Amino acid sequence: MFEWSGWGRRSGLCLAALLIALVPGCGKKEIQLYPASGKLLMGGKPAAGVFVTFVPVEAGQDDQITRSFATTGEDGSFTLSTRQPGDGAPAGDYRVTLLYEPLTSQGLGGRLNNKKNPIRIDPKYARPETTPLRGHIDPGPSNVIPPFEVP
Repeated sequence: MFEWSGWGRRSGLCLAALLIALVPGCGKKEIQLYPASGKLLMGGKPAAGVFVTFVPVEAGQDDQITRSFATTGEDGSFTLSTRQPGDGAPAGDYRVTLLYEPLTSQGLGGRLNNKKNPIRIDPKYARPETTPLRGHIDPGPSNVIPPFEVP
């Protein structure tokens, strides 16, 4: 029978400690995010309360898709978030989707969307497969995305 004593025991413990220290590094690497903001115009006017999602173009079916999102402000502006508010998006090319849901009460951001004249968005903008909108995020300290113009 093999006995763990002296040098063999110390070597085994050192090897185990080394493996334990290295295993957390074998997981997924955290994706770098870059600040990004933009503006949404509909019919030439700012579109408030629209949920904007950036879906990576290069994501395969087996990839974990990192989507970035924002809700437009009163002036149509938005700041992308991925893990926490305003933290940005990974560098790359994106399909951009739009979704508008009129609120029936004070809710997101404490504002009430206009139920009498709700924003109308063509359904093609709601799906990554059909939206014609594209966005790009560069690695760097600031990305100002050109305004999206939707009829």
